[in-house]
Amino acid sequence: MTQLSNADYLRLQIKQELDSHPGIPCALVLLDIDQFHLINRQHGQHEGDRVLQAVSHMLLLNLRNEDVLCRYAGDRFALVLHDTSLEEAQALAVHLCKMVRQMRYCAKEAILEISMRHACTVADDAPDTLLSRLSRAVEASALASTEPQLATRGL
Repeated sequence: MTQLSNADYLRLQIKQELDSHPGIPCALVLLDIDQFHLINRQHGQHEGDRVLQAVSHMLLLNLRNEDVLCRYAGDRFALVLHDTSLEEAQALAVHLCKMVRQMRYCAKEAILEISMRHACTVADDAPDTLLSRLSRAVEASALASTEPQLATRGL
């Protein structure tokens, strides 16, 4: 649907990055759409699928050619960032979240304001361990913050 590679490809890319470029920093970013279940519930799964496509296009437009973007699961996207420090990855993640927040997605009867949360880490362990660490961090950030309501405006 998003034309992005899946979690299996993501794991393979992480492993390949660790094996092929020892000593060169590599960062991972996990991005999660806030309150995505509300989009599906209020506007239908077809509209939810279109939101995923729009978000994936926005992310791709803001990445370098060498960056790897995958759809990790559901409404989560993951990045493998070659030769990127944790600080650089954090700055990029903030930028990507800002770009998605600036999108105005037009559903049938409303404009949806989409936001994302993120987590970053250095690629220094097995792919499944890294992805679990990122997932826990994203989930913790959702619990720590006041969950935003899906913002809509009529057309």
